[in-house]
Amino acid sequence: IIKKQISMKNTKHTKGEWSVEAINLIKCNGEQICSTNSMIDEYKENAKLIAAAPFLLEALIKLRKSMVETYKLIGTSEADIERLKIVNEAIKKATK
Repeated sequence: IIKKQISMKNTKHTKGEWSVEAINLIKCNGEQICSTNSMIDEYKENAKLIAAAPFLLEALIKLRKSMVETYKLIGTSEADIERLKIVNEAIKKATK
């Protein structure tokens, strides 16, 4: 299940804290990364989700590491393996 260790150091997205400005602009280090389509009803929520992406990825990477360390100590069940697959898939979706 664990093929390659991933850390935030070797991810390729813009480094730094992402934030939403002017309702739909996602910025990092003062630079605009992207914007959401204000013609869509959920544009504010979409902007918040996009801005949270690096934080969420980092949380998943830390969770994965903790899960692997715990499973090494106590073993795994089929449910544990399925949860780890979900975490791995989410990380892969964000980094590949």
